[in-house]
Amino acid sequence: EQRSQTEIENHRQELAEHRSAAEAEIAEHRSTAAHNLAEHRSAADLDIAAHCAAAGQREGEYRAAAEQLTNNLRESAGRNAEATGELDAAMRVVCAWRDPTKAVIMHAW
Repeated sequence: EQRSQTEIENHRQELAEHRSAAEAEIAEHRSTAAHNLAEHRSAADLDIAAHCAAAGQREGEYRAAAEQLTNNLRESAGRNAEATGELDAAMRVVCAWRDPTKAVIMHAW
């Protein structure tokens, strides 16, 4: 019976050691997993920030391009108005030369 008691105690000791080793391994895996998760989150945050910065830069570029197009259209409209005015003036000169009556009508137009 003494031997049985010693064997039981030895088994308990072994089980406690195995349990302790298993708990230490679990704690190590949890720590590694938490570290990896933090790294992935950090990388994801950096990736998101980079995408946001790139999107903001593209938005700025698009706004600048739209502003340039608007300015180009305004300049073009101004040139068209000048050309139209010059054409009207030329038509008045031609009409006045060909028929003074039409020149009065064209001037009123």
